[in-house]
Amino acid sequence: MKAIARLASALTLSVATIASSQTTRPRPNQSYTLEDVLTSLRRAADTLGLATSNPAQNRALDSVSAILRTGDATVLSIDALANFITKTHPSFSDVARWSPQAKSAWAEPWFYDALVRLRRLANAAGSGIGPQLVARFGASTADHFIAPMDELETKVLQKAQSLNTEKLRRYEIKFGPESARLNIAEVIVNYLVERPSWSPLAPDENGPSPFELLTSYSTSGLTASHSLDDKVRVHLVAGAHAGLRWYRFNEKLIAGNALQNFISPRYFGAGAFFMGSQDRTLVSPFETGHRTGAFLDWGAARAGFTVGKDWRVVLGIGKQILPYLF
Repeated sequence: MKAIARLASALTLSVATIASSQTTRPRPNQSYTLEDVLTSLRRAADTLGLATSNPAQNRALDSVSAILRTGDATVLSIDALANFITKTHPSFSDVARWSPQAKSAWAEPWFYDALVRLRRLANAAGSGIGPQLVARFGASTADHFIAPMDELETKVLQKAQSLNTEKLRRYEIKFGPESARLNIAEVIVNYLVERPSWSPLAPDENGPSPFELLTSYSTSGLTASHSLDDKVRVHLVAGAHAGLRWYRFNEKLIAGNALQNFISPRYFGAGAFFMGSQDRTLVSPFETGHRTGAFLDWGAARAGFTVGKDWRVVLGIGKQILPYLF
């Protein structure tokens, strides 16, 4: 009788394996779908006899499968599911409403939670359906049942790794050795404004904000003006800058020589420019009769101007002569 029982069990496993491989194998050049994942996991659960060995896990699989089958979500491909799980912000086409198909079901928060629960049921160490199959029947046999779920996990891991790599790249652009050097005032101000989670300058799941407050005082700007003898003379002048700095996260920047870095800088800045009433250095840019204008940073290069009767154009660099000061 035991030999007959073992033979029946082996035949059942063989039939289930063949049926699973025929049902879940995608057509050429086509990915698995969510329906393939649910179907293969149900066959695996039946092969393991979860209805008797672990009724709670069996009911949980039925429950999450019913939820995910709501709203025709089972037509989603593995790639679409992986994108959904790892997505951090809407694409331009999402914002423009260019996708005509209904997405109401999988746009709800519960759909993401159901996917997380399904992944836990399938792959939890030791107790997951996949690990149980491998432990009982071996990896080659288990693969027929869990291949769709394995592909989903692989795609999720690849996309998550890509997102993390991009996040690290953004941190390197903003805080790395080629980023702008901040003075002590900028350090304190930006540290404080980036702390609250609601701040537009705070980091999020995509990495740091591309924006940074800019407040600097420079004593090395160059300008030219007519002297008393009507000759054009170049002067070193002081000036204050207040504005916003923007880092180019969306560009695939490659470090090059000085000319290449100038043509394609890692960051830009713009804002208000203040200059004293006289063309001198080491003076207050807010003294009586001070001049006001605007400035533009192109990487380390800086150009500013003031308006009014004694207008000036001031050229300089955004580098600090004394670290953390000016």
